Amino acid sequence: MSSRREFLGDTLPTLAFAAIASTLPGCAGNIPAAQLQSVLMRIQGTAPIGKAYLQAVADEAHIPVLEAAFLSTDHRSVLTHIRDLINQDYLDDRLIIVEGWLMSRTEARLAALSYLCFS
Repeated sequence: MSSRREFLGDTLPTLAFAAIASTLPGCAGNIPAAQLQSVLMRIQGTAPIGKAYLQAVADEAHIPVLEAAFLSTDHRSVLTHIRDLINQDYLDDRLIIVEGWLMSRTEARLAALSYLCFS
């Protein structure tokens, strides 16, 4: 199993890439959804965390419910929105222990969405 540092080390650069890619000429379609899909494809290794989270919080085991949490309505990039959500989780003590990892609820939801999309 990967360490939290490896998870974050793999995830944050991916988020940054997705945000940068959205500004490149020729990018078409729903940019926030495309950014989110790009992020999810790159964190597929978090499936055990996502699965464990969904077993604990079964009412969130629906792609549209989780997806809506990551798509901002105020024209911010997905990266900025996710970073803000994670920071706010820590400020508001919205933390959860999943598979022995203490993480923000947003991090756990991101892993859960990846699990649902690719498992």
